[in-house]
Amino acid sequence: MIHQALQIIGIGFGGYAYTYSSGGKLIFGPDFTNGINFRFDFALASQFNFSINIADKVYFLYVNILALFLLYLFWDLYKEIILGKEKESTPPKEKTEIYEKFVI
Repeated sequence: MIHQALQIIGIGFGGYAYTYSSGGKLIFGPDFTNGINFRFDFALASQFNFSINIADKVYFLYVNILALFLLYLFWDLYKEIILGKEKESTPPKEKTEIYEKFVI
C-alpha cells in the first residue's frame, strides 16, 4: 500500500519536480508552466522523475487516479480480510450465552 501511496501525487514547483508511476498511470491535473493547461495522461509503463534545481522551471500538480483507485481497493480488501479473521476468532455472543447456561 505504501508503494501505491507514493504514486498518487506528482508535483513540480520552480526547479523541483517529483513524479512516480509503476506499471500504469491515469494522470489528471493542472499544469501552470505555460499558462493554465489541464493534463490527462494514460500509460502502461513505469516512470520516475525526481528533479532538483533544473533550468526549466515547471509548475504542476498531478493526481494519479489509477493509483488512488488501487489504494482504495487494497485498503478495502485489507479491512475485509483483517475484520473477517477477527470475526472468526471471537465466538458469537449468542453461542457463549447458551454455553454459559449449561456450564455449572
